[in-house]
Amino acid sequence: MANESKNTTTSSSTGASATKRKVPIFPIIIAALIVVIASLIVGFSLRGSTKNLEVSDLTKDAESYLGERVKIQGTIAGHWTEKNSRDIFIQLSGDTGEEVVFHYTKPLPDPYQKNRIAIAEGVFIDGIRIDPKKVQDREQAGVLLAKIVGIPEGDAIDLVSNPTAITAYGTSVTLSNERKVPIPKDAYEKFEASEEFKAADSRLAGISYTRFIEGRRLTVKCPSKYVREGVSPNQYEEYKNKYPEHVPQS
Repeated sequence: MANESKNTTTSSSTGASATKRKVPIFPIIIAALIVVIASLIVGFSLRGSTKNLEVSDLTKDAESYLGERVKIQGTIAGHWTEKNSRDIFIQLSGDTGEEVVFHYTKPLPDPYQKNRIAIAEGVFIDGIRIDPKKVQDREQAGVLLAKIVGIPEGDAIDLVSNPTAITAYGTSVTLSNERKVPIPKDAYEKFEASEEFKAADSRLAGISYTRFIEGRRLTVKCPSKYVREGVSPNQYEEYKNKYPEHVPQS
């Protein structure tokens, strides 16, 4: 009887020890997964976050923002379109005269008019702007572009001569035959600093070094003065209902 009691005590203490040694791993796995998921969410949100900047801040420290998603507010200084394209290029000017071009990839109604305030959001990139109307010597312009950007001379001349291909920005330029040619990373800095560009006369006036924002998000602030600019109240109400994203919220 004493032995039985001893055995019972021993086995119970052994069971208790075994129970103590057992550590449940399921909660640990769950906690680890939560930490990993939280880290990934934070990482993605930081990487994809939009920086709110003034135009002057963006142009002053441009190199550090290249490739970043940015949001700026500026005054519309002008706009242009490319032949056979519905895209719009809008020049946004800062308070002290700096300028960024916003490449808007869908058509807009009237409110992108000059002197209105616009808020643009997209990815900030470098670029070379070519205006065929202002380039009097297109062959010379093409030779210069080929030398600085690093594309074949014949292709560059064709690019400048073709009115449908007037911008070269980002990492590649699309030629008139739809072939994309990569642009070296430091091409734009070389273009701006080159002696040829500094010495360029009016024949090359149509080539300029530009900062672009490539995106689809644009808000144009067009308050009640829109009615006073020749649009009837009924037309304005129709416009507000059709394009609410372009109407400032009061």
